Amino acid sequence: MSKDYTYEIGYETLQKDFEVYKKQTPRGVGLAKKKSGIYLQFKTPGKTRAQYACNCTFSIDGMIDAVRKAHRVTILLG
Repeated sequence: MSKDYTYEIGYETLQKDFEVYKKQTPRGVGLAKKKSGIYLQFKTPGKTRAQYACNCTFSIDGMIDAVRKAHRVTILLG
């Protein structure tokens, strides 16, 4: 067995991937992680910046869906 611990496994990989996907969101919309879910952060007219649930799990598929939904939010908010 090797003692080389430079490789990542499981949760560490997801955390690094999450940082990459956060940078892919459009301006004005961000991603946040709470427990096992992903939330969208954005400012709506008349309110301050808040977090909104997007029903995305903390997984690769969930991150892709969250970025897709972030793009939809920017289209709807104009």
